[in-house]
Amino acid sequence: MKLNQIRDIIATADSGSLRAAARQLGVTQPAITRSIRELERELGVPLFERHQFGMQPTAMGQVMLKRARAVQEELRRATEEIGQLQGEMN
Repeated sequence: MKLNQIRDIIATADSGSLRAAARQLGVTQPAITRSIRELERELGVPLFERHQFGMQPTAMGQVMLKRARAVQEELRRATEEIGQLQGEMN
C-alpha cells in the first residue's frame, strides 16, 4: 500500500468521482484509476462501486476509508510535531 493510494481513495470518496478527485489532486484521471485498481487488486476486494455518474465506496471501501483518514491525520500530526520541534531547536 502506498501513501498516494491512501490520498487517492480519500479524494475519490470525498469528491464522488475520479474526474473531480484528479482535478482536486492535480493528477490525471487515469493515474487515480490505476492507483485505486492496484489497491483493490492488492486487497482482493472492490473499494468502490462504479456508477455512470460517480463512485460510491463499498462496505469494504468504507472500512478502508476510515483507516485511510486515520493514517492521513497521523501523518499530518507527525509533520506538525516535527515542525514544532524544529522551531524549538532554532
